[in-house]
Amino acid sequence: MNETAVTKPPAGESKETVEARYNRHSRQLLFLLHHSFKCPHEEGQCTVTKHCSKMKEVWKHIALCNEKKCEVPHCISSRWILHHYHKCKDKSCPVCAPVKEEILQQQDWKRAMKELEEFCGSSELSLDCLN
Repeated sequence: MNETAVTKPPAGESKETVEARYNRHSRQLLFLLHHSFKCPHEEGQCTVTKHCSKMKEVWKHIALCNEKKCEVPHCISSRWILHHYHKCKDKSCPVCAPVKEEILQQQDWKRAMKELEEFCGSSELSLDCLN
């Protein structure tokens, strides 16, 4: 994290408040990047978040950008948070840990639904096929 943001909080805000807001923003950015990377919908068709198509544009841009002072919105912050996320090994990281846990839960749910579909011939929740 940018030390200036934490060591010199705006007037009236504590270091902890600034850090919590920064962590929340970083988690939101990671969730948006993850969603937009996986989302199969065309631009403007996503029903999950209105930010999906914008973040897909960010993905296209950051794949090619290596400017240290890029002024394209979300470029530097996205590259930084993705770099941190992929290198982070701290199981209690206030940014990465909740995101990794949520992604694992989503993967577990998708895996369970796939198994149910294979077993029952449908992903519809019905106890009939379990008897």
